[in-house]
Amino acid sequence: MSFAKLQSVLDSFNKKHEKFRYEIFQDYGDASFYVVTYAQQEINTEQYGTCSVWVEINGYKRLNSTNAAEAEAEVKGTLV
Repeated sequence: MSFAKLQSVLDSFNKKHEKFRYEIFQDYGDASFYVVTYAQQEINTEQYGTCSVWVEINGYKRLNSTNAAEAEAEVKGTLV
């Protein structure tokens, strides 16, 4: 997994109105797909007040899909 191409970015909200981001990548080496999942968090800073940041909560989850459209559909089917 040394080189990968970003294929898609999906944002969603769960029932608690928490925001999540899913970045779908394709490995150059074996052409497989994987997803990196982030949650949006609010942090308080001294200098800038409250800021929204993305926190990585799942760094590498391999997908079973064989193309970009299938990968996106697979992620949409498992949204948090």
